[in-house]
Amino acid sequence: MQHTEHQNLIGLIWNIANKLRGPYRPPQYRKVMLPLIVWLCRE
Repeated sequence: MQHTEHQNLIGLIWNIANKLRGPYRPPQYRKVMLPLIVWLCRE
């Protein structure tokens, strides 16, 4: 994985985490984080 691809993936994960901070509490993140990452990467 190239450095830029790695940075883009990190940015994507942080972006999702920032969106989750509103409707979800930290213990609920794991229930939705992976499905959102998979869904967004397929787009």
